Amino acid sequence: LLLLPLLFLLLLPLLLLQTVSDKQDIVLHYFAGRGMANPVRFTMALAGLEWRENPLRVREDMLKLIDGDLLMFNQVPLVQVDGLNLIQTKAIMRYFADKHSLYGDATEVADIMTQVMYAEGAFDFYVKHVPYPFRDDKEDFVENMLKSAAHAKYLPLFAKLLADVPFLGGSKPAYGDAVLMAAVEFAVDLVPDCLASYPRIQKWYESMLSNASMAAFFKSANHMPMPDEQYRAEVDAALGR
Repeated sequence: LLLLPLLFLLLLPLLLLQTVSDKQDIVLHYFAGRGMANPVRFTMALAGLEWRENPLRVREDMLKLIDGDLLMFNQVPLVQVDGLNLIQTKAIMRYFADKHSLYGDATEVADIMTQVMYAEGAFDFYVKHVPYPFRDDKEDFVENMLKSAAHAKYLPLFAKLLADVPFLGGSKPAYGDAVLMAAVEFAVDLVPDCLASYPRIQKWYESMLSNASMAAFFKSANHMPMPDEQYRAEVDAALGR
């Protein structure tokens, strides 16, 4: 019995190292901004995961991944997890959704596929905002491509889906809620009053913000602010354009 405390002290450094390793075994390779990786970030956050970002800022950063044969289609995001090199945003999200059961109340195949359709619709809404930092006609883009088009199309549809349930996932969030949150954050940043006519989405958004995992994510360094000119310059540099 006297040896037990000594044994614990000897093993403690190994246990601490394992804890650190567990927090570092997910690596997201992407530019230092939202882009096509943000829905992945929100999905991992909903799962309560921690990860390390490897920002790509210059051409050499991108070439290192390409030359290392890590990018099947020579494009990012790339997530390294569980010994896998995962690419393609929607495929990566599905991996985490499957692994961490991020389908809300759904358990049957048909209901799970409904959740997948919600998530893909939310992703389509999200990507409408992605070109913003690369546009020279930003005001026109916001007015004609977002307010009059994407927001006018998707916000009423998601308001309808959320009319009788607290989340897209039912009684609890699914990964579709995480993707929609990434889209709504972008929408609100660019058009602050875009939810004024959609109180149900506003209530849902506040509920998502109060989710413990999402709240922690929003306070972390992995939560990306609005993309600026530095982000644009770094993306152009990394892509060699």
